[in-house]
Amino acid sequence: MIIREYEKYTIRPLQIDDTEEIIEIYETITGENGPDEDDLESRMDYGDSLLCLGAEQNGKLIGFIFGSTRRGEFGETDMIGWVGLLGVHPQFRNLEIGRNLGIELINQFRGLGVKTIRTTVTNNNTSLLKYFMNLGLQPAPWTMLEFQTY
Repeated sequence: MIIREYEKYTIRPLQIDDTEEIIEIYETITGENGPDEDDLESRMDYGDSLLCLGAEQNGKLIGFIFGSTRRGEFGETDMIGWVGLLGVHPQFRNLEIGRNLGIELINQFRGLGVKTIRTTVTNNNTSLLKYFMNLGLQPAPWTMLEFQTY
Protein backbone atom coordinates (compact mmCIF):
# COMPACT_ATOMS: atom_id res chain seq x y z
CA MET A 1 0.00 0.00 0.00
CA ILE A 2 1.47 3.33 -1.04
CA ILE A 3 0.82 6.25 1.30
CA ARG A 4 2.19 8.95 -1.00
CA GLU A 5 4.02 9.07 -4.31
CA TYR A 6 6.78 11.55 -4.99
CA GLU A 7 8.60 12.09 -8.27
CA LYS A 8 11.53 9.77 -7.45
CA TYR A 9 10.21 7.58 -4.63
CA THR A 10 7.14 6.43 -2.74
CA ILE A 11 6.37 6.32 0.96
CA ARG A 12 4.73 3.17 2.27
CA PRO A 13 4.29 1.24 5.52
CA LEU A 14 7.33 -0.79 6.53
CA GLN A 15 7.13 -4.58 6.56
CA ILE A 16 9.03 -7.13 8.64
CA ASP A 17 10.73 -8.12 5.34
CA ASP A 18 12.39 -4.66 5.30
CA THR A 19 14.56 -5.35 8.35
CA GLU A 20 17.72 -6.28 6.42
CA GLU A 21 17.55 -3.10 4.33
CA ILE A 22 16.87 -0.99 7.45
CA ILE A 23 19.97 -2.48 9.11
CA GLU A 24 22.01 -1.84 5.96
CA ILE A 25 20.93 1.83 5.85
CA TYR A 26 21.59 2.28 9.57
CA GLU A 27 25.07 0.76 9.31
CA THR A 28 25.88 2.87 6.23
CA ILE A 29 24.91 6.03 8.12
CA THR A 30 26.62 5.27 11.43
CA GLY A 31 29.50 3.01 10.42
CA GLU A 32 28.50 0.81 13.37
CA ASN A 33 26.53 -2.38 13.77
CA GLY A 34 22.86 -1.57 13.61
CA PRO A 35 20.00 -3.06 15.56
CA ASP A 36 19.56 -6.76 14.85
CA GLU A 37 16.50 -8.18 13.14
CA ASP A 38 14.90 -9.28 16.45
CA ASP A 39 15.30 -5.75 17.86
CA LEU A 40 13.73 -4.18 14.76
CA GLU A 41 10.87 -6.66 14.77
CA SER A 42 10.18 -5.91 18.44
CA ARG A 43 10.25 -2.17 17.67
CA MET A 44 7.73 -2.80 14.91
CA ASP A 45 5.53 -4.50 17.49
CA TYR A 46 5.78 -1.80 20.19
CA GLY A 47 3.21 0.67 21.49
CA ASP A 48 -0.52 1.16 21.43
CA SER A 49 -0.27 2.13 17.80
CA LEU A 50 2.80 1.68 15.68
CA LEU A 51 3.66 3.76 12.65
CA CYS A 52 6.67 2.63 10.64
CA LEU A 53 7.15 4.21 7.24
CA GLY A 54 9.65 3.60 4.49
CA ALA A 55 10.75 5.45 1.37
CA GLU A 56 11.24 3.17 -1.61
CA GLN A 57 12.73 3.70 -5.04
CA ASN A 58 12.46 1.01 -7.71
CA GLY A 59 11.69 -1.67 -5.12
CA LYS A 60 14.65 -0.72 -2.87
CA LEU A 61 14.23 0.79 0.59
CA ILE A 62 16.15 4.09 0.79
CA GLY A 63 14.83 5.58 4.02
CA PHE A 64 12.72 4.81 7.09
CA ILE A 65 11.12 6.35 10.16
CA PHE A 66 9.67 4.60 13.21
CA GLY A 67 6.95 6.11 15.35
CA SER A 68 4.72 4.80 18.10
CA THR A 69 2.14 6.12 20.51
CA ARG A 70 2.07 5.78 24.26
CA ARG A 71 -0.38 6.93 26.85
CA GLY A 72 -0.02 7.75 30.51
CA GLU A 73 3.61 8.69 30.95
CA PHE A 74 4.02 9.98 34.51
CA GLY A 75 0.41 10.95 34.92
CA GLU A 76 -0.25 12.27 31.43
CA THR A 77 -3.51 10.98 30.04
CA ASP A 78 -3.18 12.14 26.44
CA MET A 79 -1.79 9.89 23.73
CA ILE A 80 1.79 10.97 22.90
CA GLY A 81 3.48 10.27 19.56
CA TRP A 82 7.11 9.23 19.75
CA VAL A 83 9.67 9.20 16.95
CA GLY A 84 12.08 6.38 17.68
CA LEU A 85 14.32 5.64 14.70
CA LEU A 86 15.09 7.43 11.46
CA GLY A 87 17.47 6.95 8.58
CA VAL A 88 17.99 7.90 4.95
CA HIS A 89 20.67 6.25 2.82
CA PRO A 90 23.38 8.89 2.17
CA GLN A 91 23.12 8.45 -1.62
CA PHE A 92 19.55 9.77 -1.49
CA ARG A 93 19.83 12.67 0.93
CA ASN A 94 19.05 15.49 -1.51
CA LEU A 95 15.53 14.29 -2.34
CA GLU A 96 13.86 15.54 0.90
CA ILE A 97 13.15 11.94 1.91
CA GLY A 98 13.76 12.54 5.61
CA ARG A 99 11.59 15.64 5.58
CA ASN A 100 8.76 13.88 3.76
CA LEU A 101 8.96 10.80 5.99
CA GLY A 102 8.72 13.14 9.01
CA ILE A 103 5.76 15.02 7.55
CA GLU A 104 3.95 11.76 6.73
CA LEU A 105 4.58 10.43 10.24
CA ILE A 106 3.21 13.65 11.75
CA ASN A 107 0.14 13.34 9.51
CA GLN A 108 -0.33 9.74 10.64
CA PHE A 109 -0.12 10.85 14.28
CA ARG A 110 -2.67 13.61 13.63
CA GLY A 111 -5.00 11.03 12.07
CA LEU A 112 -4.87 9.12 15.35
CA GLY A 113 -5.75 12.25 17.34
CA VAL A 114 -2.21 12.71 18.71
CA LYS A 115 -1.60 16.32 19.72
CA THR A 116 1.94 16.01 21.13
CA ILE A 117 4.91 14.40 19.39
CA ARG A 118 8.22 13.79 21.15
CA THR A 119 11.63 12.31 20.52
CA THR A 120 15.02 12.38 22.21
CA VAL A 121 18.19 13.66 20.60
CA THR A 122 21.65 14.07 22.09
CA ASN A 123 22.59 17.73 22.53
CA ASN A 124 25.65 17.41 20.29
CA ASN A 125 23.75 15.94 17.31
CA THR A 126 23.11 19.31 15.71
CA SER A 127 22.01 17.93 12.33
CA LEU A 128 19.31 15.75 13.92
CA LEU A 129 18.22 18.60 16.20
CA LYS A 130 17.93 20.86 13.14
CA TYR A 131 15.96 18.17 11.27
CA PHE A 132 13.37 17.83 14.05
CA MET A 133 13.14 21.58 14.63
CA ASN A 134 12.50 22.06 10.90
CA LEU A 135 9.55 19.66 11.28
CA GLY A 136 8.20 21.90 14.05
CA LEU A 137 9.40 20.07 17.17
CA GLN A 138 10.80 22.35 19.87
CA PRO A 139 12.69 21.76 23.12
CA ALA A 140 10.23 20.41 25.68
CA PRO A 141 9.82 21.38 29.33
CA TRP A 142 11.12 17.97 30.37
CA THR A 143 14.41 16.79 31.80
CA MET A 144 15.85 13.51 30.66
CA LEU A 145 17.54 11.51 33.40
CA GLU A 146 19.72 8.45 33.07
CA PHE A 147 21.65 6.02 35.22
CA GLN A 148 24.82 4.30 34.05
CA THR A 149 25.16 0.70 35.23
CA TYR A 150 28.77 -0.37 35.16
